[in-house]
Amino acid sequence: MTQLSEKQELILYRLAIRQDEQSRETAHVRMVELETSELYQELLESEYLTFSKFGEGDKAIAQLIVTLKGERYCCDNLDKLTQLDKETWVKCMPNVN
Repeated sequence: MTQLSEKQELILYRLAIRQDEQSRETAHVRMVELETSELYQELLESEYLTFSKFGEGDKAIAQLIVTLKGERYCCDNLDKLTQLDKETWVKCMPNVN
């Protein structure tokens, strides 16, 4: 199994949750971002993500879909991923006293 970074795990987990909660709803990113991002490229190469391209040139977008292999990774690592997800959200939230 490919070792993913925490950022890659969060991307995969959050996309998988979104797809599950919204009936296979996909996420979109600019194609140029997908092509230049090492994080996304590794997820694609390890077959955790797939995509469909829409449009051409600078306006092209990629529709991201978590594969069954990606879903399995999330299921196998669910405890770790949910804890990581909670920790990153807590860091983003302002302190409330």
